Amino acid sequence: MARFNLRWKLVLYFIGLTAATIFLVAWSINYALDRQFSQYLVALEEQRSAVVAEAVKDVFRETRSWQLATPELARLSSMTNRWIQVMDARGQVIFDSAVERRGMTMMHGRRLPIQPPSDAYIVSLPLVIDDQVVGQARLGSLITEQGVFSQEDLHFRATINRSIYWAGAAAVVLAALLSLLLSQRFMGPLQSLTRAARRMARGELDQKVPLRGHDELAYLAGAFNDMANSLTQLEHLRRKAAADISHELRTPLTTIRGYIEGMRDGVVAVNDSNWHAIENDVDRLARLVTDLQDLAQAEAPLWHKERFSLNAVVQAALDQVGYLESEKELRWTIQEEHDRIEILGQPGKLAQVCNNLFQNAAKYSPNHGEIRVTLSTSQTHAELWVEDDGPGVPNEQIPLVFERFYRVDSSRTRSTGGSGIGLTIAKEIVHGHDGKIFIDSTYELGARFVVQLPLAATTHELTG
Repeated sequence: MARFNLRWKLVLYFIGLTAATIFLVAWSINYALDRQFSQYLVALEEQRSAVVAEAVKDVFRETRSWQLATPELARLSSMTNRWIQVMDARGQVIFDSAVERRGMTMMHGRRLPIQPPSDAYIVSLPLVIDDQVVGQARLGSLITEQGVFSQEDLHFRATINRSIYWAGAAAVVLAALLSLLLSQRFMGPLQSLTRAARRMARGELDQKVPLRGHDELAYLAGAFNDMANSLTQLEHLRRKAAADISHELRTPLTTIRGYIEGMRDGVVAVNDSNWHAIENDVDRLARLVTDLQDLAQAEAPLWHKERFSLNAVVQAALDQVGYLESEKELRWTIQEEHDRIEILGQPGKLAQVCNNLFQNAAKYSPNHGEIRVTLSTSQTHAELWVEDDGPGVPNEQIPLVFERFYRVDSSRTRSTGGSGIGLTIAKEIVHGHDGKIFIDSTYELGARFVVQLPLAATTHELTG
């Protein structure tokens, strides 16, 4: 039942909202009745009182004496069921139906009072005959004890309220049914996501949830599927990296162990040549560990960024590569579109990118080859090109170049190709600077590596 908590919360929310809406509608209608309909009845009461006042004047015209008119006024009060009080021109009360009509009268089987209720609407009208004020009449209804509302009026309002209550009850039931259907529509995908997430927590990363419609739930399901794909790929890369690392470590360790056991058993001679071979494998292990440490640092986010000149970083890296492959007598050229191209990041990490690219170009360039370095800008990015005259990279292998421990072909062996992590480190550092690194597949003379980094300033701010 616990998993339906959200469903029943939605149902209760819908019912509460519907009940509140019905209450507001009922209150608004009753308020309109009390105000607008009351105004209508008051106007109607004034019209009726005016008619009674005209009858009072007719009685006075016939008798020309209020004393003689008393019996007729009492009869008029009884006929109209109204309280009538008449004052003369001096303001003295000369007739009061409450005094003349003792006790109670009968109407429709009900006993009516001789005086109007305290909340009755009293109308005061002057009595004018032949342009002369002969007195004043005060009139009030005796029909009901609810003021100007008659029993028919109250019945009308009660009928409307009953209709509202029945409609409200039907609306609450309908809201409950609709909320159950809607909650099922919402809870179905959420329950699928919950089950998939629990399976992922148990290590079953290859999960998919169905996509239905184009609403937010569908977008959430799509985001979950993308996350599951990413986690699956990361797990695959983690396992592959562990396998690659163990493979890279196994070879030199096996070689070292073989030499040591051979020397201990007297099978392998203890001489400088064998010691040199062991030292080479140890150095290779040390480089591999260093590269793995550099890769871990490259994958870490850049918490601190500073503004610096990419030209200076590239030039400093070029000054450090003069010793590389010196026996090949390589030529290094640099072409800069601007004297100062500024970006945001960490210059030390980008210097490592340049060193890795320059070392890669030097290792695979032929004797007397040329390595060309170009710095240029677009509207939003700086670009670094590193071109060599080496064997290049086959198009089908370009997507794999930046993977850990990958080597293009047999010409790029461990003796020349290093650990196979340098380009991976360069890729992670460039991505950490919100940039891109790729191989230009249209370049046919060798290999062209392209690095794109966001500018810290617009092009028109650059000098040169």
